[in-house]
Amino acid sequence: MSYVDVLVLGGGPTGLGAAWWLAQHSTVEWMLCEGSDHLGGLSRSVIDDAGYTWDVGGHVCFSHYDLVSRMLVQAVGADGFFEHQREAWIRAALTWVPYPFQNNLHRLPRDVRDRCLRGLVAASEAAIRSAVAPKNFDEFIDATFGDGIAEVFMRPYNRRVWASPLDVMSYDWIADRVAVPDADRAARNVARGQDDVGWGPNSTFLFPKSGGTGAFWNGVGSLLPKERIRMRAVATSIDLARKTVEFEDGSSIAYGKLVTTIPLDTTAHMTGDRDLIELTSRLVHSSVNVMGLGVDSSVGASLGTKCWMYFAEDDTPFYRVTNFSHYSPANVPAGTDGASLLIEVSESPHRPVNQDTLVADVIAGLMSVGILDSAQQVSHVWTHRAEYGYPTPTLSRDDLVNRSLALLESHGILSRGRFGAWRYEVGNMDHSFAQGYEAAAHLLTGSAEVTVWNPSRVNSPHPTMGWDWLK
Repeated sequence: MSYVDVLVLGGGPTGLGAAWWLAQHSTVEWMLCEGSDHLGGLSRSVIDDAGYTWDVGGHVCFSHYDLVSRMLVQAVGADGFFEHQREAWIRAALTWVPYPFQNNLHRLPRDVRDRCLRGLVAASEAAIRSAVAPKNFDEFIDATFGDGIAEVFMRPYNRRVWASPLDVMSYDWIADRVAVPDADRAARNVARGQDDVGWGPNSTFLFPKSGGTGAFWNGVGSLLPKERIRMRAVATSIDLARKTVEFEDGSSIAYGKLVTTIPLDTTAHMTGDRDLIELTSRLVHSSVNVMGLGVDSSVGASLGTKCWMYFAEDDTPFYRVTNFSHYSPANVPAGTDGASLLIEVSESPHRPVNQDTLVADVIAGLMSVGILDSAQQVSHVWTHRAEYGYPTPTLSRDDLVNRSLALLESHGILSRGRFGAWRYEVGNMDHSFAQGYEAAAHLLTGSAEVTVWNPSRVNSPHPTMGWDWLK
């Protein structure tokens, strides 16, 4: 049995973040074990049998951390990526509205526009008078956006993307995920009939010229010592008392400290700890069905510079469609006169998906909103189902997660990452890398883990992390 000071389970952004910190400290013995044959986790990319490149979800790379941005550029080279200006749209009330919806109400039919604006103004005035905080995300939507925007977009879209009742969800996760409206600004935009699209941290984003989003993470992996990374190493159990991890091939590794990026509920079952299993069994997540379609070049031409589109209406099964070939022409096989679309459909017990009809349902939905003229424009289909798509921020999540993480930490284990820490608000790729980096540093130096424990700080417009690790 081998021994390492720090063992890292999972080669997604979080595991790579931990490995990056560890690689800067030559006196530390460490190993990263990834169960598959590729790095990147949920942020990996796939080149299918026909030569199309697909991401496992609608990823775009932007960063709350300047140093993470610099590292990703280093990973693919200064000329290895495109920089895009975000152009995002929303389909609601049978109309296309620029993102964010609440800043661009002038695009709506007049009666819908007026109702949305009246509701927003009323909600803003009521908020001034009331000191009562909303009890859940559903109440937050009404209190913040008013009944018009709530009914036309916010409520149906969020039910669609979360695949969860909104009254069982908190709203503490919102941070920079939702543009909280300014009623005066919204009214001014309506009066002037002007678009207002600059909000948010992803107003510009990077995308690799080839290899999809996963090229960033493969590039990061290539900068790490190869002898410290073990691929196809599927962890099957964790012995808390002996501090060992058993693997599917019969091998085992003893560790001083452990960073696991595996979903928190899966880690619990690997330990066999009954208290941990019971706590994590009450965590909630949704799955995502990802579909890639190779389509006629005319479809790409009609979408132009649109990056992605959100959908709130019931005539479509998907919540987001990405104009994927716009991100990079290399996402379509060389010599193919076509374009590509990446589609996401959420799934949960509250929102089941008929897998037998899903492709036909998606194509019919694309036709209903005018993205496709006919099914004959589709020449290629790729599908993937991600069991762990979104960690749902239920009202009980913080208590369950905090108790679970504390229990693991009492055994020298830090569970971090999008599903390792079950915190959607710091579940972007850059957040996840930072979680791993800070976890490794904390285990060996006691330094603070700002990202996982203080999301509001890292999601502020100009976070200052004080990292001096990338020269």
